[in-house]
Formats: sequence, structure tokens, C-alpha cells
Amino acid sequence: SSAASDVYKRQVMDYLQKNHCLAAYKDGAVKVRYCPASDRVLFYTSGEEGAVGRALKKIRPKWKVYGELTSLLQVGNHDVAVLVEDAASACSVYATGEHTGVALLGTNLSLKQKKLLRGFNKIIIALDKDASKKALRMCKELRGVTQTSVRFLERDLKYLSAADVRKVLSDGS
Repeated sequence: SSAASDVYKRQVMDYLQKNHCLAAYKDGAVKVRYCPASDRVLFYTSGEEGAVGRALKKIRPKWKVYGELTSLLQVGNHDVAVLVEDAASACSVYATGEHTGVALLGTNLSLKQKKLLRGFNKIIIALDKDASKKALRMCKELRGVTQTSVRFLERDLKYLSAADVRKVLSDGS
């Protein structure tokens, strides 16, 4: 029904706003859809060959993969990439207007992903605190690709305003 679809639309827009994804969505920097069957917000990869879906309710898994995810979920087209763990954080990075958010959507970088990352002048790895070892390993892996650094996060970027994300990313560079 139309009333139900209005509720879903409101839930999706609330999620996008709460997680600093609204600018990326409104600017068309990321394709977002709603999946009613699993009650998830879907974020599509740049080539739209796959998507990741974030549950709107407290269900497991929080994130679910749809289609092919060997690419990157890239939000924006600035020459500095910020590697983050999830799609919402990539959108939050986009909101800075200075960086491209790139969601890893997995634990290791594939050869295809490394090749795609070569297009950036600089890469900042900004993973959650519990992934510090992974961030350092990736930094080593990417050093041959382009100038790479790591930021150790106190809070997930999706929960920060654009100004706060800018501050976190500028520290130490």
C-alpha cells in the first residue's frame, strides 16, 4: 500500500540522515534502494554489479551482500580516497566535499580493488579501532600503489559531521 511505502521511505531517509549519507544520496554520488523483503537499505557499487544491504531493524547479519562485490563501493570522485569499512562511512566521507569515500566491503583487498585504487593520488585508511592491525597491513600493501597513511579512529566516521570527519582526516597528514 501507499501508506506502507511512505513508512519505508521515511525509515530509509531517517537512516540516511542519521548516518550522514543524505548528501551522497541527494547528489547522486551513491545509488540507494530499499529492499522490502529483508527490510534493508541497499547501497550499490559504482558499476551497480552488486550491493550491500544494511538492516533497518536489529537483525543479523547487520550487513548482507547482494550480487557481485569484487569492485569497490566508491562515493565521490576526489583524488584522495578514504578507505572505510562500510557504505554509510563512505557516504559520510563524501559529505566532506574533499575526499572520496571507498567502502572495503570485506577483509582483504583483491587485485581488482588495488588496481582501482591506483587512480587516487593519496589513500587514507580509516578503519574502526578494532581493525588497527588490518589497517596497518593494508597500508603496507598499498604503499606500492600510491601514497598511503592510516588514521586510527575513536568513533566510526558515519556518526560524525562533515566538519568532524574533515578534522579526523587532516590530523597527522
